[in-house]
Amino acid sequence: MTSQYNFKRITVVPTASELKEVVLSKTQRKTPTVVHRQYSIGRIRAFYARKIKFLQQTLHDKLTEIINQFPKLEEIHPFYADLMNILYDRDHYKIALGQMNTARHLIDGIAREYVRLMKYGDSLYRCKMLKRAALGRMVKLLRRQKSSFEYLEQVRQHLSRLPSIDPNTRTLILCGFPNVGKSSFINKVTRADVEVQPYAFTTKALYVGHLDYKFLRWQVIDTPGILDHPLEDRNTIEMQAVTALAHLKAAVLFIMDVSEQCDRSIEEQVHLFESIKPLFANKPVLIGLNKVDVRRRADLPADKEACIKRLEADGVPIVEMSTMTEEGVLGLRDNACDRLLVQRVEQKLQAKKTVLGEGVLSKIFVAYPTPRDEKVRAPFIPNAALKKRVQTRSGTNRDLMAEFRDERTRKLEREIELEMDDDYVLDLKKNYLLKNPDEKYDIVPEIWEGHNLADFIDPEISNKLAALLEEERLRIEAGEYDDDLDSDDEETKDLLKTAEKIKEKEEMLKLESREKKSNQHHHISRSVARKRERTMDKLEEELGGLGMEVKAKRMKHLVTESARTPSVKKIRVGPSRSLSANRSVPRPEQGLPQKEKREKVRKLAKKAQREMNQDARKGEADRHIGTKMPKHLFAGKRKMGKTDRRFIFALIQMGDQELTCYVNNLDEEVTAEIIEELFTQAGPLKKVVWKGDSGYALIVFQDEESVMFAVEVLDNTMLFGKPISVKPKNESLQFEKYKEWKQKRDDQHEEARQRIQHRQRSTNNYNSPGQQWNTPGSQSGSRPGRPQDSSQYTYNRNDRDTRRSHDSNSSRSYQSSNYSWQKPPARNEQRDIGMREPKRSEMVKVKSKKEGEEKDQSLKEIPKTHGSLIKKKRPWRNKVRKQAMKEAKQKERLEKPTTVASNEGQNDKTGKKSKKKKRKQLQEVKEETRDEKDDVLKKLESGRFR
Repeated sequence: MTSQYNFKRITVVPTASELKEVVLSKTQRKTPTVVHRQYSIGRIRAFYARKIKFLQQTLHDKLTEIINQFPKLEEIHPFYADLMNILYDRDHYKIALGQMNTARHLIDGIAREYVRLMKYGDSLYRCKMLKRAALGRMVKLLRRQKSSFEYLEQVRQHLSRLPSIDPNTRTLILCGFPNVGKSSFINKVTRADVEVQPYAFTTKALYVGHLDYKFLRWQVIDTPGILDHPLEDRNTIEMQAVTALAHLKAAVLFIMDVSEQCDRSIEEQVHLFESIKPLFANKPVLIGLNKVDVRRRADLPADKEACIKRLEADGVPIVEMSTMTEEGVLGLRDNACDRLLVQRVEQKLQAKKTVLGEGVLSKIFVAYPTPRDEKVRAPFIPNAALKKRVQTRSGTNRDLMAEFRDERTRKLEREIELEMDDDYVLDLKKNYLLKNPDEKYDIVPEIWEGHNLADFIDPEISNKLAALLEEERLRIEAGEYDDDLDSDDEETKDLLKTAEKIKEKEEMLKLESREKKSNQHHHISRSVARKRERTMDKLEEELGGLGMEVKAKRMKHLVTESARTPSVKKIRVGPSRSLSANRSVPRPEQGLPQKEKREKVRKLAKKAQREMNQDARKGEADRHIGTKMPKHLFAGKRKMGKTDRRFIFALIQMGDQELTCYVNNLDEEVTAEIIEELFTQAGPLKKVVWKGDSGYALIVFQDEESVMFAVEVLDNTMLFGKPISVKPKNESLQFEKYKEWKQKRDDQHEEARQRIQHRQRSTNNYNSPGQQWNTPGSQSGSRPGRPQDSSQYTYNRNDRDTRRSHDSNSSRSYQSSNYSWQKPPARNEQRDIGMREPKRSEMVKVKSKKEGEEKDQSLKEIPKTHGSLIKKKRPWRNKVRKQAMKEAKQKERLEKPTTVASNEGQNDKTGKKSKKKKRKQLQEVKEETRDEKDDVLKKLESGRFR
């Protein structure tokens, strides 16, 4: 017996976090994942709108499944509705499902709103942000319903554990005080195994067992014990029993403990029976006196016996039984089943009799009015209507319109109909206005393909047919056709003989075919059989019959061949070889037997077809492959640690595009620390995105000015023997400035080159090397744009508080709390003064990755304006480098033990030499090396080192 309510099929309700992970993962897996900003904006909008719609539909389906699978209290049986109200609280249950339904509608609204807003997204970034906001809002709605998801999952688990009770089948309900033997009774009569203990309220829920009686299946329900107090004071356990008694059509077995071992007297048990008696209405009720093995009914006192007799007087049967000795158990069961069966049969018969007797009226309520008094209230009919009715019946009103009619007015058809009454026939042709009135009732001709069918009908055709039939009858009676059947001409006789021969030949062929099929001997090959049939006599006979003259001279070879007996091939044992038929020579080989000519013709045909192939177009029948290797099928999922590029592009697109510069062409030995320390000298950094394995890095500064300064200072700087490339990010405002600066730099290079060429042509007007240049902004005895003291460029890596002083002639400077930067002189100014020596501040100690040894590597031996000269191998390069190293060593000896920035007013830490003495020694060193530098400059400008 299966119940129509199967709550075990309800789907598991996930938690809010689990549902969020499931739907987001499914959206990522089931929708495209690749989009580029180069796509058209319509394609980008459709890409993100699809993700929003997919997530909305997935959530809609999940929530709809949850809502639909949970039972609706208005649609299920009242027993289950009240039971769920007792166990789970009807209001809380409805609120939880209502919140699920509200969340579903809100998610649908959010999806519609953001899909509508998606058409206003004008870039990939904005469309992505709209998608992100839509998904975030929908997921946030799920998180808000966290408690509802958890409550519904608990309800589902409890519903799945409820017993499967069919409210409409044959049922026995056990009720009574706790610990009176209800569970023992159900264990005896059914295959159920309910826990039995010697204390009250061992059974806390409904239990179901099944038994067979009179070849029918019955269900027995064991209810928890009920205490004798008001309904509103009963707890959840007791209310389950009350619900079963109130809503199930069943036989009620009220179990009483006659031994009073349940701590309840017989009077209390009788009072409980009377208090819940309204629940037994229209149900067969029986009382079972249990534990008669301890105390018999005959042993009861008189007052208690009187209480039991009072119940018997009300018509309730009482059966003594004992679940321990099984005395009376089956009797009580059989009595209850019989009473319930009789009641169910009577109800069905009564319902069937009602339906058969009254038919449809038994299902329809017909209201009959009852008179309120004896007064007659007849319907009111106007006098004019009564007068007209009388005239109609008497026939006096048939010509009422005669006084209004003259000889030109014809009667209406209605009037004619009333006058003629039953003899009236509607005639529509009598009023036809035709030229010939006699043609009114003529038959209308039938026209077919422009011809009147009446023109092709002979009115005397029937008479002529009758005459022909009569004539044929007379001929047959006279025997005119009898001679034709017996007399055949010669031609007919020949045809009949030929037909008989053909028939005989067919019969012979059939017999021969049957004989061949019935022959079970081994078949010989067709070629051998034919050779046996080819005899000399047969050949001469056939050729002679064809009119050919056969002579012995012409047949001499045939005589010897015919004398030989044909040999039969021996049977081969084992797998036979496949016999291939003699294939005919292909047509190209028949036309051109020579292989060389055939190949030449093939090439010529292919060449002639080439032009026509170029004019070919793809049609509907041609095969079309949109994408040979779709990325979502062949690329696979990215593993851990492969999404750093997302961070890079997101970093640039999130507002740092104007603060980012791109560094390329990096050596393998370059590390992120070197790049960070190098670009820290150009400005304060915000972030360094290191991609050393790909040979590039992204530097994000804190201000926009540092970007162009880093480009101007560090572009083409030699780092581990390779010039690095520094430029702003593409499609940014800084990149436009970079292109203008690059154009300006190229113009300066061209101008310097032309100036050098001009000086080479006018060598006679060149000043002596010892001449001093005085330009605006330069000091006497110094070169333009060059600082007086090279120590101002000194940078100590170990001391972060070291300052770099700035020349008053520098066009731009940047200062912070820890660093100072100075823009170098313009390229054309340095080209005018020639090559300057590298400073110690530009010599940074770099640790090798492999050996760990320190080596001096010039990060910037020459200013960037001389990058074109540095890239080429020049013979004077080593000379200048050695001179620079020599000066640096002299400076270190003067400034031992430490190197600090020589600002004015700052004392030497050693305390042994004053600043004035140091300055004097430095000036002497510069005067000694100035002559050598002037010689290098003179050679450079004279074109010797071009």
